[in-house]
Amino acid sequence: MWRHGDVIIEKIKKLPEGLSKKKTHILVKGEITGHAHRFQDPRSVQLWEDNGALFFEVLEPSASLIHEEHNTIEFKKGTYLVKIQREYTPKEIVRIRD
Repeated sequence: MWRHGDVIIEKIKKLPEGLSKKKTHILVKGEITGHAHRFQDPRSVQLWEDNGALFFEVLEPSASLIHEEHNTIEFKKGTYLVKIQREYTPKEIVRIRD
């Protein structure tokens, strides 16, 4: 499992059925700073989504996830599930804003 700021990434065995391809290399865009968790080489990955769930597949031997405020993470060829960190407050559970 990897953490890249408010993004948590877990390696999975295979992608679920019925996912839709995303046409971007941006994993998550920051709401406050405008910075993005994105892959350095768009050709190295394919992003997928379904009902708010986000996945990516590394197509090359490796792919670099970059962000202006975090260290680069190298992912090996394979499939991954993306989770966004959430924060509990007495009123509600809110998504962490990067």
